[in-house]
This record gives sequence, C-alpha cells and structure tokens, in this order.
Amino acid sequence: MAKITYEDKVDVLVSSLPNKNKINAGDMNQIKKSVNELETDMANGLSEAKIYTDTKIDNLVIGGRNIVLNSNARIVAGYGSPTISHESNIIVSEWSATDARRVYGKSGTNKIFGTLVTGRDTFYALKNKAYVFSIYVKNNHTSNLLYISANGLTGVVSLSPGEAKRVVIKCVGNGTSYLSTTFQTATTGIEYDFTYWHYQIEEGTIVSDWSPAPEDLDNSKVNKSGDTMTGDLKFGSTLMGICGKDKNGVQYPFVYDNGGNFWLGASGSTGTHHTGGGTYISGGEGHVYTSRLIDGVRTNSIIIDTKNMGSQLVTTFPSGANLDDYKTAGFYRCNTNTLAQSLLNCPTTQAFSMTIETHAGAKQTITTYSTSGQVILTRNCYSNVWGAWRELAFVDDSGWISLDLINGFTSYQGATAYQPICRKVGKTVDLVGQMSPPANSIVGTTTQTAFCVLPIGCRPNRIRTGIMQGSSQAQWLLTISTNGNVLASRYADGAVLTTPASTAWMTIDVTFTVD
Repeated sequence: MAKITYEDKVDVLVSSLPNKNKINAGDMNQIKKSVNELETDMANGLSEAKIYTDTKIDNLVIGGRNIVLNSNARIVAGYGSPTISHESNIIVSEWSATDARRVYGKSGTNKIFGTLVTGRDTFYALKNKAYVFSIYVKNNHTSNLLYISANGLTGVVSLSPGEAKRVVIKCVGNGTSYLSTTFQTATTGIEYDFTYWHYQIEEGTIVSDWSPAPEDLDNSKVNKSGDTMTGDLKFGSTLMGICGKDKNGVQYPFVYDNGGNFWLGASGSTGTHHTGGGTYISGGEGHVYTSRLIDGVRTNSIIIDTKNMGSQLVTTFPSGANLDDYKTAGFYRCNTNTLAQSLLNCPTTQAFSMTIETHAGAKQTITTYSTSGQVILTRNCYSNVWGAWRELAFVDDSGWISLDLINGFTSYQGATAYQPICRKVGKTVDLVGQMSPPANSIVGTTTQTAFCVLPIGCRPNRIRTGIMQGSSQAQWLLTISTNGNVLASRYADGAVLTTPASTAWMTIDVTFTVD
C-alpha cells in the first residue's frame, strides 16, 4: 500500500473545490484552516513516532564486548608501595560466587593502593568514547571505607564497611588515560580488605551481565611465545602433548596422552618415561610408575597400585622374621598374635604395626593393636647395633576436677577454694582439699563414711590409705576404695578416738598411681 504524503492530501483538498480556477475568500479560508489542521496532525504524528522510537531504543539492552582479558582471574596490582596479599576461590553468598578473589593489606604512599587493568597492550580510553565499568565488590573491612574509580575519568564510588554490591561506573574517554579501575583508601597508610568478582569494561552506556572477553571463549591454542591459554585442554586418542625445554635446550614432555595414559615431567621413549625421572600414569592398569633419588642416585621405578594401595605400601612380616634385619624406611605390619610370638627380637606378643625411619641409622616404632591400653615401643640402630626397646608413656592430663561432698561433709569454712579436687596426669592422680565433718558424725569411730567419689579413670585398682591432719594435733584415716569412694574414719586426738566438731579442720592431700 502506497504511503499518503502531505502533498497528496493538499491535492485532494484542492480538487474538492467546486471551481478550481476561481476561489473566493470563503474557500481560501477553508483551505487555510484545513491545511493548518493537516500540519498539526502531522506534527503530532511525528512527535508520537519519536516517543515510540525512543522508547523502543531505550528498552533494547545491547550487550557490550568485555574488553578485559581473563577478567575473572585478573589480579589487583599494587600502587604506591602498599602491603598487599591475595586469596582466590573465595565464596560470597550475596553473589552466589565461589571463585571470587580477596585482596587485603595497607595502603602506602598514595591513597590509591591498587589497580585492575585490561590485560591488553597499551589500551587508552578513546576520546569522547563512552565506557561502562562494572565489578562486584564487597568491603570486608570493619571500619574503613573503600573507594573505586575508573582511573580518574569520573568520580569515585564508595563502599561502607561490610557493604557488597555491583559497582557500575559510566564515563567518557579523554584519549590519554588508560582503561583501568583504581582502588583507594580515605588516607594513606591505612588498612583495606575487599573481595571482587566478574570485572568488566564495555563500550557504550548500557551495563550488561558479565561475560568473558571473546578471546577467552576460544583460546585453546598457544600460537607463539607469550600467548596465554585459558580454555580447557583436551586430548584426542592419539599421542599428543605439551613440550618444553630445559636450560640446556633438551626437550621434555610434561603432559602426554596416549589412550588414557599420561607421562609427567620425564624423558625417554614412550612407555619408559618414568626411568628418566618422571611419572607414568597408566589409565588402564590404575598404576603409577615413578622413580626416586636416594643420596643423589636415581633408583629403579617404584610401582604404586592405586587400586590396591594398602597392600602396595605395607609389608607384612613373614613368620620367624628377625626385626633386627629391618632397617629400610617404610610401613610394616604383624597382623596376628601368633605371628608376633614367632618373631625374633620382638618386644610384644600382640599384633602390631611398625614404621621405620632413617636418621644417622634407623628407628623402629611399634604400636600394638589393642583399642584400650595400647602400647608404643621404639628403639634405635646405629652402626648395625640396636639399642633396647623403650615404652613411650601416655601423658593424659584430665585437668583439675571438682568433687561434690556427700553425707553431710562440707568444704572447710564453706569456702569454695577448699572444695576437694583431683587431677590425673598420665598414671598419677593427685587428690587435695580441706573439709569439715557433719555434726555428731561417726568419723571418730572405726566405721568408714564416704565423703566424695572419684571419677572413672582416677580410681586405684587396690585400696589406698593414708593418715591426714585434723584440727590442732588430731589425725584421721583416709581410705580410697577401688569403686572410687573416698572415706573418712578413726578421727583421734592423740591415742583417743573422738567425735570432731562440725567446724573441725580435716585436710586432704594424697598422691597415688593407677594402672
């Protein structure tokens, strides 16, 4: 359908007049009025069209190209001699990020302490070119503000302590400043701590969702020295790899793939790389072949069976073996009591594990298998002479344990500081305190009365007794039973048993051992 123009409408208007060659004043006024109405209609139509078009354009989100190379791994570089530390793979729940980076330290001689660049060769902000900087930032510091700017192309954005957001900065290039983002503190020489993620610089005025630079999306090959590989490295089924050269120019492959098998950092022909000092991983067998240096001499390959690693790393003693003959570093085991009883120069009749370490000679350490009362024994060998086996003591410290008084006994003068307490260190138990008996007690007789109970682990395997001090010159008998009861009896002033007053002073101070 043909578009009707302004001229078409005027022609239609004129042709509608009764006498085209003779127009009176009334007709002319009518023409002028109609023309004015037509102009108004067209002006309104143009205005509406402009508004409609502008709205459509404003609603378009044109995703800009991220100028920053390797943007999510780019590291903040120090500026103005700051102290600066970096951490990677930081989790930030506000962004659902698991690969953010943290930077912290103290600004130096300049308030600006760090910069993030594009990773490209000299890259200026083109004059009159619009740019949008965006980066997710969280200010981790508890008191200091953090300031961010587009290298002076516009004002700064501040983040309060604990604040996390996507910082967006729109600016126009001046033709002389580098495209970079700067970070600064309020003054020089103060602390900063922040986390950042998804750094992006785009041309234009619209900020879009973060995406890597196009070069990072397809950068799977290294073409020349200095190129950076950022994509995943994938191998085919044929022999492929990455090679480098040592300082003498000798080529060494450090990754090879040959149907699922890998050679790492080795030299030599296929299948024998491990003999040249590297590691050969057999994907089919589940084996790792490697070699090692002992006193500067490379030994034959060690084969580690990753499918049966336990049996590969541990040596089981044969029946009747002499432990004096074992001096090679490693892990050993005796898996039955019967086998232990057949071994020569063995300090135990129980099943055990043994490690051998080397120093100027060799050291053997045995741990018996029992889950309670296990024993650790060790001995040294030097110049082919073995020393005696020695048992290591377990030094367990229970700390001081407060004991509740029972059967009417109270701490002396009611003071908490005199409450009976016990402590076990290794196999030694200390029991101390000061107390008073109940009124009209039978402590002054041969009948024993329990006044507290020791916890399990602090109880002797035989009854223990001791003479304790009472008020003035009085004495009394303390008894510790195997069930943990601690008892008092035979309170006497001199040779005569007597009933002590409820305010009497009865000291407790005894040390004994437990098995």
